[in-house]
Amino acid sequence: MALELPIPDPCPFCEYVARGVTTHGMRMGLVLAERALRRFRGNRRRAAKALNISTVTLWRRMKRYGLEVPPDPGD
Repeated sequence: MALELPIPDPCPFCEYVARGVTTHGMRMGLVLAERALRRFRGNRRRAAKALNISTVTLWRRMKRYGLEVPPDPGD
């Protein structure tokens, strides 16, 4: 007799795993970068300064995880 296991609900972090984020620290870095970019309306220099990282590091994170500069809500 085969044991049937219920299919689990989708993991809330599956989106992050699909983007290549495999650790908690990586996930937090991604979330913080997304929030900073939204807060500063896509201004990468201000977002990087708020995160205390270089603009190059922020750009690399954006490229690695597929982050895009959010559109300006005023447009």
